Amino acid sequence: MVHCPDLSDLEFSYGGMFVAKLYRPVEFNVWINRWVSKLNETQIRILSSINDDPTVTIDELMKKSRSARSTITNNIKKLKGKGLIERIGSKKGGGWKIKHILP
Repeated sequence: MVHCPDLSDLEFSYGGMFVAKLYRPVEFNVWINRWVSKLNETQIRILSSINDDPTVTIDELMKKSRSARSTITNNIKKLKGKGLIERIGSKKGGGWKIKHILP
């Protein structure tokens, strides 16, 4: 996967044929509104924080949402379970990716 500033993601594959997939940018507020009825407040705050800063840490999420570490980690597990976020890279140097799937 290649990240381009003008496109959210650009994906190349080949297996007999060369294929390039272009993904149009997703408007976060429109996307999150589709999920509001299926997420709790903490999960929405986590997603909003990740959207603002994909390198946000659990400590920063705790401060922003005024929640305990266990609350943040449990909600991150739930968001991962729903397929909405994934961790890219290491715990210290990595970041989060929002997967803009529809409910």
